[in-house]
Amino acid sequence: MTAKNLKVKETGIIKELAFDNKKQRQRMMDLGFLPNVKIKCYAKTYGSTAFVVKESMFGIRNQDAEMIILYK
Repeated sequence: MTAKNLKVKETGIIKELAFDNKKQRQRMMDLGFLPNVKIKCYAKTYGSTAFVVKESMFGIRNQDAEMIILYK
């Protein structure tokens, strides 16, 4: 399951970040998207999703949300 699959108001715990690009992976980690961190889907729009991570909200592209693997 990926972060993109979360529905609005659903939560998940990050298992791993599957980014091939090291800079992109590091950027997501700098924002707080880290293994074993709980995230909540706040809103969805065409092409992007808003997540609450550690009391902060971030909008990320859906192709990036597909690279955030969650525990089932």
